[in-house]
Amino acid sequence: SVGVQAQLMGGAVIYARDDQVGEYIWSRDRDSFESPSLTHFADHILGGSPATAMAYMRGSNPMAFFVRSDGDLAVLTYDRTAGVTAWARWAFDGLVESVAVIPESNIDVLYLTLNRSGTRYVETLHSLFPVSQTLSRYLDFSYDVTADRDSLYSNPNVTCVWLANETVSIFADGVYQADVAANGSGVIDLTGYLPGVDNTQVDVGLKYNSDLKLLPVSAQSASGQGNMAVKQITHILMRLYRTLHVHVGYSGYTDANATTFTPTTDEFLGTDISDTIYTGDVEFEFPGDYDRL
Repeated sequence: SVGVQAQLMGGAVIYARDDQVGEYIWSRDRDSFESPSLTHFADHILGGSPATAMAYMRGSNPMAFFVRSDGDLAVLTYDRTAGVTAWARWAFDGLVESVAVIPESNIDVLYLTLNRSGTRYVETLHSLFPVSQTLSRYLDFSYDVTADRDSLYSNPNVTCVWLANETVSIFADGVYQADVAANGSGVIDLTGYLPGVDNTQVDVGLKYNSDLKLLPVSAQSASGQGNMAVKQITHILMRLYRTLHVHVGYSGYTDANATTFTPTTDEFLGTDISDTIYTGDVEFEFPGDYDRL
């Protein structure tokens, strides 16, 4: 299996083989072991870039992390009991070289070694599902400014040498505030965003997008399957989980032609929820054209 240590996940052995990932598990139906592929419907996830390392993070959302040979990270959310097998690809401003999962305070924490422009950094993954919006950090290569709260009162600047000459984003209490430029020494001006004065929790770092591209719609019509039938999509219903902000648009969209959703008011209580993470169903009008996809 290309020298990558297999991992035991939920009663199955997960392993990497060339540019595929499989599971080795006992089948009660066949009364024997079998080894189905977990990338059968997602052969692009490692296609051409075999895994070089693997780590497994336990918890309510079990995940396996595969370092691709091109420096990206292939992430598998795997919960056999719930019937969940979902893939994602994480691309960084740098190359992932290795991963490790270390238990800390009864939870698993992911550590990564990244090569960013010739300099290696050891970075950790913040909680994917924080308990509150205030603790949310939608940033890469970030720094928790709150730790410097006392010194920032006299000088509202923080120095992050690893962010030198970068355009960084400021998040306060989990909400995007502004983009600012770090100078050549990594100094960032936080005037107006001081932790403990203007906000409770402040973080700076590189912002990123989480993109979801759906498969072609396979809907039943009066004349049979609608796979290749001419159709138009006019509405999209999205079931969101702990979401703050989402854009919906067609392939190649820009902010100008995308529909945006940010929760503002609780539909039942009428209270302001603009700074909270939202779970629920949202319907969007969609400017789809007629096509056969």
